[in-house]
Amino acid sequence: MKHASRVAVMAVAIVSGLAACATGSSLSDTQKLALYQRNAGEPVAKIRYFGTPRSWEPVGDQALVVWVRGNEGYLFTLDAQCPDLSFGRAISIGDQTGDVFAGFDSVRVLGATATAPGLACRIRTIQPLDRAGLKEDEKAIRQSAGGT
Repeated sequence: MKHASRVAVMAVAIVSGLAACATGSSLSDTQKLALYQRNAGEPVAKIRYFGTPRSWEPVGDQALVVWVRGNEGYLFTLDAQCPDLSFGRAISIGDQTGDVFAGFDSVRVLGATATAPGLACRIRTIQPLDRAGLKEDEKAIRQSAGGT
C-alpha cells in the first residue's frame, strides 16, 4: 500500500511538473521522458520490426521513442549516451531480420553531424507505449497550461 501511494504521488507530481513547465507544446527532454515513462509498460525482451520506423523522437541522449506502426510505439532506453541522437536525420534499428532484442541489438544514428554516422548505441530496454494514455496526459498538460 505504501508503494502504491508513493507511485500515485509521483505520477501527480510528474503531470503537475509537466503542466507547470509546458509552454505551448514544447517540453524539455526530461519532461518528455517522464511522460513516456509514465505511459510505458513493462520491459519486453524483443519486438517484431521490419523496415523503417513510421516516426521516431529522441528523448535526451539516452532514450528514444519509436513508432513502428500507427498506434504501436516503444520507449527504447539505451545503455549509454548516444552521440548525435538529437541531430540524426534517420535511424536504423537492429539487423533487419525482423526481431529487435533488448540487450543485444542497437540503434544506429544516420546523418549525424558531429561524429561518424552510423555509431551503434545498444538498446538496454524496450517498453511498449500506451498511446491512449499518452493522449490523455498530453491533453491534461495542455489544459493545465491554459491550452485547449
